Amino acid sequence: QLKQFCSSRKILFFIFATLFFLPARAQQQVKEFNDCAVEMLDMHDSLAAIDYFSRVIAVNPSDSMAYFDRAFIKENIGDYSGALEDYTKQIAVDRYNVDSYFLRGLLKLKLKDYYGAIKDFDKVAELEPSNVDAFYKRGIAKVALNDFENALTDYDLALNMNPYYSAVFASRAIVKDEGKDTKGALLDIDKAIEFDSGNKEYYFYRAKLEFKSSQKKKACSDLEKYQALGGNLSDSKLNKSCK
Repeated sequence: QLKQFCSSRKILFFIFATLFFLPARAQQQVKEFNDCAVEMLDMHDSLAAIDYFSRVIAVNPSDSMAYFDRAFIKENIGDYSGALEDYTKQIAVDRYNVDSYFLRGLLKLKLKDYYGAIKDFDKVAELEPSNVDAFYKRGIAKVALNDFENALTDYDLALNMNPYYSAVFASRAIVKDEGKDTKGALLDIDKAIEFDSGNKEYYFYRAKLEFKSSQKKKACSDLEKYQALGGNLSDSKLNKSCK
C-alpha cells in the first residue's frame, strides 16, 4: 500500500477546504477515483493507480495529496522525472508541505543533484527545525560535494537532536576518517555499533579503521563478527590480513 506521509494539520485543512468548494458531483468523483486508486495499489497495479490519481487532478487541480501520492508511486516504479515533476506541482499547490520537500530532496540525492537536494533539505529545516533526518541527509549531500566541514556541522546538529542515531555516527565516522581523524572515527563507529549491533557493515568499517591504527587483533575480531552476521569476505584483502 501507498505509504502516507501527511501529518500537518495545515495540509489536512487545505485538502478539506479545496474539497468543500467543489460541486457535490465533483466531490463524489474525487472520492471514487481516490478509492479506486487505493484499490489498484492493493492489487499492485501502479499504472492504474497513477491513472486514477490523474483523474482526481483533472477534476480538482488543487488536490495537493493527489500530486503527492502520484509522485510517490512514480518514484517507486522508477519514473524519477515524473516524480520530481509531481512533487514540484504539489509544492506549488501547498508550499508548506514538509514531506514533499523532504522526499524531493531524497530523490534529488538519488539522482546526484546534490545542490538541489541541499536546497530542499534547507526548506525542511526551515519549516520543521526538529526534523533530524533533514540535517542527516543534508550532511550526506554535502559530503558528496566534498564539503566535509559543513557536513560535520549537520551531523553534529542531528546528533544533538537524537544522540542514539547510529547511521549519523557511522556517517560522521567516515567524514572524520576522511579528515585523517582515525581516533575520532573509531569513537563514532563504536557508538554506531553500540546503538545498532546488528549492522554488519559497521563491523567491517571498524575493522578497516582498526587495521589502519595497527589494532590487528581487534580488527580480526570485528571481521569475524561481520561474517557471523552474513558478511562475505571472499573478495576482501582484509580477510588475508587475519590469516
